[in-house]
Amino acid sequence: MYSVNERLLLTLHKCAHRNHILDATILFIARFFIFFLVAGFFIIMGVAQPEALPFATLEFVVAFVVSLLFSVLIGYWYHMERPCERSDVKALFKPFHHGKTFPSDHTTVIFVCAGLLALWGMPIFSLVMIVCGLLVGAARVIAGVHYPVDIFGGALWGWFVGVLVGMLGQWFT
Repeated sequence: MYSVNERLLLTLHKCAHRNHILDATILFIARFFIFFLVAGFFIIMGVAQPEALPFATLEFVVAFVVSLLFSVLIGYWYHMERPCERSDVKALFKPFHHGKTFPSDHTTVIFVCAGLLALWGMPIFSLVMIVCGLLVGAARVIAGVHYPVDIFGGALWGWFVGVLVGMLGQWFT
């Protein structure tokens, strides 16, 4: 008997390995789209509020380090095999490391950006970043390198850290 998390993984993973174009699209979104989103964060901040770009950059770096430090620590504490380490899930690509799956670092970083954009008064761009973060998360589940709960945990943690660091940054300036 599978848990809801495993059933959702297996349902989404059925989209993989059916079409080379779809697999290539999922692969791009799951592995590389994050770089365009982070670059987009800095472009948006630089165009919309150029005077705030140094503060936004500092906030991003602090939130990035804090969120990923937590992610690594909880990954060692809450060890769970990646879906692709199971016999019934074949990954679209080989992840950078095995074993550390919760929370998703990709989703965490994207939601850090979304939280910071929301606090910098750009709710539309924040919403776009959230949708893109969910898209990246879904692609990583379809690719077989994360469970849905990893995406959910990364989204919550990233949003929390982004908003917290952004609020502290506003308080100090």
